[in-house]
Amino acid sequence: MIRLPTQARGQALAEGVVVLVVLCGLWAASTWLFRLQDMALQVLHASRSVAFAATRGGSLSAAADLVRERYFSGPSHQWRTRAGESWLRSGRPELSVDIGTLPALSPYAQPGAGAHGAAVLASSLGVGDSLLTEAVVRLQPRALDTGAAPLLVGRQSILVGAGHAIDDADVVQRVGSSAAAWSVATASSVSTGQALASVLEPLDRGWSRAVPDLDWLSPWHADVPAWHLKPSGGSPG
Repeated sequence: MIRLPTQARGQALAEGVVVLVVLCGLWAASTWLFRLQDMALQVLHASRSVAFAATRGGSLSAAADLVRERYFSGPSHQWRTRAGESWLRSGRPELSVDIGTLPALSPYAQPGAGAHGAAVLASSLGVGDSLLTEAVVRLQPRALDTGAAPLLVGRQSILVGAGHAIDDADVVQRVGSSAAAWSVATASSVSTGQALASVLEPLDRGWSRAVPDLDWLSPWHADVPAWHLKPSGGSPG
C-alpha cells in the first residue's frame, strides 16, 4: 500500500477545481465569441450591400435602412447577452453607415495595365474605373460583462463607372459606336461584303437565296431573354 505524503493530500482536487474554473471561463467566453463572430459576419455582408447600392446611385439613408432591416433585424438577428438581454437596442442605433470615395486607380491598375492601345479601346467602349467607392459599416453593441465594448467595422471598396451596360441594347449601341473595337473594322468588312454581294447576287438569284445581311451586330439585340434583365442590373457610364 502506497501512502501519499501528508502535504500532497487534496492536491488533485485543488487542481481539478482550477481546471473547472478555466473551462467555465472558456465556455462563457465562447458564447460571447460566437455572437460577436455572427455580428461581424453580418457587418461584412452589410458593407458589401451598401457598396453595391452606392454604385447604382442609391441614397445613404436608404442603404442604411436596408441593411438595418436585412442584416440586423428579424428572428435570426436577435443576439442576447448571457443575462438574456438584447445585445442591440430597438432600432439598432448602434449601427452607422458611411460612403466615401478613394483616389482613382492609376492606368496600370486599369484593364490592360497600361498596354499600348488599351486606354484608347477602353475609352471607345465607354469603360474605365474612374472612381473607387468605399462603404464603411460600424456596429458597437453594448458592453460585455467584462466592461469592454467591442467595435465591429466592415469596409468594402468597389469600382464605380466601369461602363457596365444596363441591357443588351446598350451593349449593341456601345460596341457599334466603338471605333477601336468595331466600327472601323466593320466598315472595311462591309465594303468588301457589298462588293462580293454585287457579284454573287445574279448567281444566287436563280436559287432564290436571300441577300447577304451585312449587319452582324444588331441581330444580337434582344437575344437575351427579358426575364434575365433588370433595369438596375448595371451602372451606365
